[in-house]
Amino acid sequence: MANTNFDAWKEELMPALESKAEEWQMLGYERVTVEDVWQCVTVKWQKDIKRGDLEEPFRIHRLLGDVMSLNSSEYMNFLTVEAYKEPDYFRGDEDAPQSLDEMNLDGLTKK
Repeated sequence: MANTNFDAWKEELMPALESKAEEWQMLGYERVTVEDVWQCVTVKWQKDIKRGDLEEPFRIHRLLGDVMSLNSSEYMNFLTVEAYKEPDYFRGDEDAPQSLDEMNLDGLTKK
């Protein structure tokens, strides 16, 4: 499967993306942006393509319906998966200090 570029549809779907971001902000997800909604829905579309649930040519009503039907739990699941993909800052750097005693904290205290 080729990596499908959905960016051609982004401008057409912008009112729906903005609406969904505002909806989630009213539900208490203050930090959600239009770009977050876009990333969430494009990941969903990539999964749908792999399963064979979404095929080209894409229909605007299908893409619009997917944006408008996204719910906050799908968004939170997306954020959780993306967080697991981030590098583990607590492993791997053997040169990093392992305790507060090993850290140079001299510049942080008032004299």
